[in-house]
Amino acid sequence: MKTLLRKLNWRLIVIHFLAIWLFMDAFRAFAILYDYKFLRVIEKAYTIHWTLKEITPIAHIYPDLGIRLDGDDMRLHLLVIIGLFGAFLLSLAITLKMKWFWLNSIIAFLAAFLILKYYRSIPGKYDLIHYIGYIKYIFSDKLNPIWGFGVTAAIALVLGVLLLFSPLVIRFIDKGAYRPMSNPLPPTSEEMIVETPELD
Repeated sequence: MKTLLRKLNWRLIVIHFLAIWLFMDAFRAFAILYDYKFLRVIEKAYTIHWTLKEITPIAHIYPDLGIRLDGDDMRLHLLVIIGLFGAFLLSLAITLKMKWFWLNSIIAFLAAFLILKYYRSIPGKYDLIHYIGYIKYIFSDKLNPIWGFGVTAAIALVLGVLLLFSPLVIRFIDKGAYRPMSNPLPPTSEEMIVETPELD
């Protein structure tokens, strides 16, 4: 058990967890970009419980409201799952290549899976992509807001890739990796032979 605990690399777990989370957020944002204008209208009109009064004007504009919402919802969940498993496979591949303990990647994956499962309970200010989203204020108000949203998604994906593949990060993680102490091999019979000095 002690050996197992020593093999846990908290640097790897935390960094790869953050990378997987950023991948999920980026893929979620890309899914929203597919039908951005429609989803923005829905977001502005949305309350906890829609009333008939709120939904009627939107239903007039979008007659296929229910079908479109279902399609967007399915696309969003599918892309988030692709982001989750894609990032996890990259994490595991790097872990195995660097000969780190594979359970570290599994723990990072499970932590990210919990974020996915309970995502709606996380307030915006604690969400990673929330702060990246401030990039939209750099863009002029005349530009389509979709640009700011797209750049936010791209930055989240780039940061996730850097956390997984940056040589600087890999070296940092490697310093915390478990290195079993190697027992010195007993000397061979040839090494045990002591040369005797020749007598004149």
